[in-house]
Amino acid sequence: RGELDEEGTLLEALVRAGLRNELEAALFTALDDATNLKLRLTLAYPLAAKVGLEMDAFRLEASYDGGFALWLRYTINLGGE
Repeated sequence: RGELDEEGTLLEALVRAGLRNELEAALFTALDDATNLKLRLTLAYPLAAKVGLEMDAFRLEASYDGGFALWLRYTINLGGE
């Protein structure tokens, strides 16, 4: 995990070993004071891959694990803490 610049852009790498070996890289950056952007890429063996993009309340993910999948998620803030 390391900071890339003075604006707080963060790059994180994660390796998981086991039945499925995975390499994941994530980039977190602030576009402005209220908007954050998260990009994530995961590669695995046996063959699988996942890519994700998250901004504000929206989250888009695509993956391949023997078949393709695509998700678009929206988070609703109901208030509270």
